[in-house]
Amino acid sequence: MIRLTAFSKLNVPFSCFWRKLHDKSTVLWLVTLLGFALRVYHLDYRPLWDDEAFSVLIVSSDIWNVALAAVRDTFPPLHHYVLAVLMLAVGWSEFSVRFASLLAGVLAIPLTYQVGRLCVDRRAGLWAALVMALSPFMVYFSQETRAYSWLVLTTLLSVYTFVRVVLSLTEQGHAGVRQWAWFSVASAAMLYTHFLSLWILVVEGLYFLWFWSKHRRGFRAWLGAHIGIGILFLPWVLLMLGVGVEGSTANAGIQQFAGIQTDAPIASL
Repeated sequence: MIRLTAFSKLNVPFSCFWRKLHDKSTVLWLVTLLGFALRVYHLDYRPLWDDEAFSVLIVSSDIWNVALAAVRDTFPPLHHYVLAVLMLAVGWSEFSVRFASLLAGVLAIPLTYQVGRLCVDRRAGLWAALVMALSPFMVYFSQETRAYSWLVLTTLLSVYTFVRVVLSLTEQGHAGVRQWAWFSVASAAMLYTHFLSLWILVVEGLYFLWFWSKHRRGFRAWLGAHIGIGILFLPWVLLMLGVGVEGSTANAGIQQFAGIQTDAPIASL
């Protein structure tokens, strides 16, 4: 009895630690910290390559004209604006220009957990977060000054808000205006990150139509949310159309506002 009592006293700190370790929020923090460590390690080890240099070139112009310069890229301007603001705050280096991508890659880990928790359960969410943290592809894209890690993050935001809406419609019979608004904002942010993210909206739309055929709930709100997405994305569409119509004039404007010679090879930077 004495030996057991002494053993239990010695193990009080260990047992508390063990209980905390089994707490899912603690595990999620540890997984996120692991993902951060993998992404920050050797973040500035490689020099900037061509596409990264082009991203830096775009945001080196006047911040108000980043969108005009970004028309020359294959991505919409959200990542460029995030990068431009970060550069104004912390300066220019391989580490700092890649930190925006690292930030998105790290934030994607707990958001993956939230999506898994809503779709399956907490345990599945933790396993999904661990896969996201350890994914070689996500580690690589989180160390590259391009929009790919932001595409993952904004896609997860769109899916998360969409799942919240569907769950509210299923359990309560309706979803609040705020939930639909968050879905519109998240989806618009996704479109402002990469054009191919439109396919995510297509998949979500097909699922919702199947859901509506079963439950007959939320169709007007769903249409309204997509009208909101269209309104939010309209400025970029108009800018793209304007550049397409103006042609060489727009290209000259890009060079003037960005302070770059767009026909010059990246190697000359």
